[in-house]
Amino acid sequence: TVIALSLVPTVWLGNGEAVQYSIPWISGFVEAGVYIDSLSVLFTCLVAFFALILAVYSQGYMKGEEGLTRYYYLLLLFIGSMIGLVISDNLLQMFIFWEMVGLCSYALISFWYKKPESIHSGVKVFLMTRIGDICLLAAIGMLFFTFNTFSFKEVIAGIGAGGFNTGYMVVVAFLVLGGAIAKSAQFPLFTWLYSAMEAPTSVSALLHAATMVKAGIYLLSRFILIFAAAPALIEALMPAWFPTIAWVGVITAFIGATLALMTTDIKGVLAYSTVSQIGFMMAGLGTAFSGHVVDV
Repeated sequence: TVIALSLVPTVWLGNGEAVQYSIPWISGFVEAGVYIDSLSVLFTCLVAFFALILAVYSQGYMKGEEGLTRYYYLLLLFIGSMIGLVISDNLLQMFIFWEMVGLCSYALISFWYKKPESIHSGVKVFLMTRIGDICLLAAIGMLFFTFNTFSFKEVIAGIGAGGFNTGYMVVVAFLVLGGAIAKSAQFPLFTWLYSAMEAPTSVSALLHAATMVKAGIYLLSRFILIFAAAPALIEALMPAWFPTIAWVGVITAFIGATLALMTTDIKGVLAYSTVSQIGFMMAGLGTAFSGHVVDV
């Protein structure tokens, strides 16, 4: 948490400019690095802060349970993967952390593996979120085919230079939305979050309800900033993509709130209220460029 907060001055004094640090990774073709801007620092601080609360709470809540070594291993890998996801400087690295988050989620939901319902819930969550992962992987592949790079900065530069087919990029945008819908438990793929409450309450409350499910919101926010490099592309996305995001959010917020009112299980209320609140975030993103093209 302290290290995450130490990134704030970098952004505060940077006048909105993104800072990128990278090293050679795969045969010198793909680099591994971090992308520090206001969006990544915001999410990094949120994840690290809630992770601190979770670690402290787990000391008491999980005391005396079997498999604590496995619990803390998966918990810290989960937290590290979430932070890695939001500060990655390229699409491939981000996707690897995206999958690691999904793996840790599955493992922690099934933590009490002697209970059949825990195993069934873990498998359900794993399979439902894979739908979004396929969409995101397809979008990343299409972007790489177009720009021959995974780097955020280079993709932004390519879009800014106009080196893209508008219809092709609209398809990419909708595939990204599919990834966000699955990971952030939005309509129609929202039922997995209720099943995720089979995890220990410490995991459910502060990872499935506070940080992991925001990965889809981060993904959309990141791609909106990338697409904004070309005002013409934003204009092309306005008729369908942004309204779809908004309507998905509105419908999810209504359904989630209604189900939360009807649920007697306290963890179910937590799940559906989380779904509802993330729906409001989606609706906000859907109105990000309502009627205006902004030079970001």
